[in-house]
Amino acid sequence: MKISKYRLSSIVKGVSIIIFLLFLSLQSFAQQFNFLHLGEASSSQCYCVLQDSKGYIWFSSEKGLYRYDGNAYKCFNNDNGLLHNSVFQLFEDHQGRILFNTLQGTVGYVYHDSVVYPKLNQKLELLLHHGSYIIYSLYVDDSGVLWIPTYHGLYRTVNPDDYSDAEFVKPNDADSSHVVLKVIDGKKTIYALNDAKFKQNNKGIRFHVSVNNGAKSFTIPYFIDLKGESASQFSTLLLNNGNLLWGNIDKLYIIQPNGQYTIKSFDGKIVNMYQDKSGGVWFGLLNKGLTYYKDASLTGTPLVSLQGISVSGIIEDKENGIWVSTLEKGVFHANSKYVIDYSNKDGLNDKVGAIAIINNKLLVNNHKDFVSVVSDTGIVKIVPSDSCKIEFVSAYNQINDKLFITGMPYVLQTDTVLKKWRIVYQTKSHLRAYMNEISISPQDKIYGVSYTYLWSTVKDSADTISKLPARGRCIFISKSGEIFIGTTKGLYKYVNNGYINISPKSDLSFENGQKFGEDKNGNIWVTTYGNGIYIYSNDKIVRTISTKDGLASNYVKAIVFDNAGNAWAGTDNGISKISSINNYSVQNFDVRHGLTSNQILSLAINGNKLWVGTDAGLCLINADQLKSNNTDPPVYIKAIYVNDSLIEHQERFPYNYNNFRFKLQGLTFKDNKSRFKYRLIGSDTNWTISESPDVIITNILPGNYSFEVKAINADGLASDKPATFLFTVLNPFWRTWWFILIEILLVGGLITFFIRLRLNVIKKKEEEKTGINKMITEYQMTALRAQMNPHFVFNAINSIQDFVLGNDPQKAYDYLTSFAKLIRMVLNNAKEKSISLETELETLDIYIKLEQLRFSNTFDFVLEVDECIDQYTVQLPAMIIQPYIENAIWHGLMPLGDLRKGVLKLSIKQNADELRINVEDNGVGFANMAGSIKTKGHKSIGMDLTVQRLGILKNLPEYASSSVTLYHLKDENENNTGTRVEIKIINKPIEYGNS
Repeated sequence: MKISKYRLSSIVKGVSIIIFLLFLSLQSFAQQFNFLHLGEASSSQCYCVLQDSKGYIWFSSEKGLYRYDGNAYKCFNNDNGLLHNSVFQLFEDHQGRILFNTLQGTVGYVYHDSVVYPKLNQKLELLLHHGSYIIYSLYVDDSGVLWIPTYHGLYRTVNPDDYSDAEFVKPNDADSSHVVLKVIDGKKTIYALNDAKFKQNNKGIRFHVSVNNGAKSFTIPYFIDLKGESASQFSTLLLNNGNLLWGNIDKLYIIQPNGQYTIKSFDGKIVNMYQDKSGGVWFGLLNKGLTYYKDASLTGTPLVSLQGISVSGIIEDKENGIWVSTLEKGVFHANSKYVIDYSNKDGLNDKVGAIAIINNKLLVNNHKDFVSVVSDTGIVKIVPSDSCKIEFVSAYNQINDKLFITGMPYVLQTDTVLKKWRIVYQTKSHLRAYMNEISISPQDKIYGVSYTYLWSTVKDSADTISKLPARGRCIFISKSGEIFIGTTKGLYKYVNNGYINISPKSDLSFENGQKFGEDKNGNIWVTTYGNGIYIYSNDKIVRTISTKDGLASNYVKAIVFDNAGNAWAGTDNGISKISSINNYSVQNFDVRHGLTSNQILSLAINGNKLWVGTDAGLCLINADQLKSNNTDPPVYIKAIYVNDSLIEHQERFPYNYNNFRFKLQGLTFKDNKSRFKYRLIGSDTNWTISESPDVIITNILPGNYSFEVKAINADGLASDKPATFLFTVLNPFWRTWWFILIEILLVGGLITFFIRLRLNVIKKKEEEKTGINKMITEYQMTALRAQMNPHFVFNAINSIQDFVLGNDPQKAYDYLTSFAKLIRMVLNNAKEKSISLETELETLDIYIKLEQLRFSNTFDFVLEVDECIDQYTVQLPAMIIQPYIENAIWHGLMPLGDLRKGVLKLSIKQNADELRINVEDNGVGFANMAGSIKTKGHKSIGMDLTVQRLGILKNLPEYASSSVTLYHLKDENENNTGTRVEIKIINKPIEYGNS
């Protein structure tokens, strides 16, 4: 549709009067909300509707109490806990319990899928017994007190959260009041009647209004004629502006906070009232449907829906959908209160292919012989004269005060008040080549396309200009005068009486109904049937928008622009809103947002009113209020199956119970088929998308897990908080800690056993080997001792011989006596592997005295033994010291001559377990000693034998650390001053046994 910028707005004056004079009829106002019926699965007679804190929809009925999750119903009736099936009022308390009352006067609640009847006090039970007095509503205040307004007055429970004791609430003027209106917690109004007063009443009703527990209290007398109506035909509502509404039959009393009131009449008895989140006020009427006012002022023309039905309950859910319970047809649901449906009237209830806004009125045609004009006051059918009858309209165009209607079989011209008609172009009947579409240039010249030709007006008549390069479908003239033509072979631009193909691809083909649009920047938007939208600038595509960019569908048939510059595209899968300032971001709307159909055929916009023609009729959208569903959907794990068995209250499972199936539920009533994303923490932290409410995870390994799931609504918004199930798959017994510990202990025990067994074998072999080594060592030691003793004896005999030859028989005799004693001791010690230190020192003492005697006391002997040493218990090898003593005397001291008197010093010290024996002399030193030995021809084998003995002893564990160290003693001038031999021997007693 092209509306010229030069049209004259002044011609609209008086248009309503002219329309009434010229055309057939003015239809009754036909707009309504797009309510969908939930079906008969619940009950036809429903009394109340409620959404609980978890997101479920509840409604009461004559057949029981129902809970609805968007897909299925859960019914509570006589079969599962209800004492009586007829349930009326509903209310959720702060504990999540759904309170209800029944026709028989019982009060109960549903909690955790169980029906509970609390114990009431006797007075209240008698009052409510068998429905003697009607309960008008149920309300639990913020403190937990239950209020029960009845036909016999107002009652409340005495204690919070305890329904076993109730009391009568007596107003200040109870004796004179007919009705008690009470506002509780500043948000809920309840009412109760004084039935005794009603029975006596023949003039009117007196009110007692109490606000916020007595914060404001006043009485309003007024009088009405009940006309035989039941005194229970009342309802009440506290509005957000502070006014109280009191509905009495067909009268609405609007009571202001100051006590003043006004009366408003309704075409029907008021059954229920409700104010939604945006302030709109709803009235449910008996047999007259649902009446809606957009705000609390209750002014303007109301919107009426569900005509002929009695509306008993109204709520707005968390997704801004409207739910209605009725007394005849169950429950209805509207996805949006911002989409108005016109499809209940002839001319607006079929495929709407052509719509246009002319002078703030909407022109509609859906293949009928008339045009519907929709305005705020009603709908008018306009039928052109018989000579100008149309079969259908494809487009509307306005130029100044002229309106052109393009269709089959004419292009008609009329004025903007649709008064005068004439034919501008007529299809040749044998060709049926009607004018598809026309467009108007900035110079107010009309161009049009038929199947084969480009047309233009000449003197108010249409004539061909040029033959099209392909079958023509649509035409558009930009603000700058450029002419674009869509054909079956692509997009062409008409320039200088010729055609330039500016199609982006060779297979681009236009269909009937495709449209062009021009944005505020002068870009040309071209809708396609399969390729989305092309945006042209300077004959080049600067942007494409398709499903890859979020477009609802690539099959686009209509496009319009709002005042903010946003584009609204109609597709075969709903409407896409394309942002003009946010990089062409896309929001999609469809039946889940209130549209009557997803098949969009035409669009028109006027301010915030977006008119939508669909294959199911016409609807109107409040473009400012239509938004994506930004309410995150609650999500629940409804059931868990492990190895195909339903489990409850179980969190630990054997290792072979490792195949899980989770039944999920996402509560989003705009789209009953929620998607889900889930993850199994402990196995994988990445989210997995599921289109199914059943999630199966198999072969879960033993461990601790957390299954998390979120629901995703139709607009891609996921739950804020996931539903979670924590569980553990136990290890098999052979992988449990105690079994592993037993295994470790057993294996460790076996290893220890075999190690010990092996060690015992090795030990036995080592003992055998050690025994053999000991025997060998002993034999070697014996052999060495055998060599050492003859050496000593030989030296001693030489000394005796020297005395004899020296003619000193007395010394020879004394020497021989001491020698005999020494030989006896040596022979005795030779039998032993070790001897005590005391025995060793005694032997050495005799030996040294013999040597002193032999050498004429030319040297002194000094013995030092630590007092801490027990000489009787400390053991050491026999004759281990003597060779070093002998060597010191013969080779260290004797060569001194007259140089200095020799000194032989033997010191024995204890260092822990080690015995340190030092043999020190002040003789000629080791170097001179060597020369002395060589000079005299004496070969000292005693010390060599002792070194060999120590080397052999090291093979024994007891003497492994034994050692002999030789030190050369020097003075400050580096002259030899003697020799010190240090012997280290373990001083523990050594037991070898007898050889």
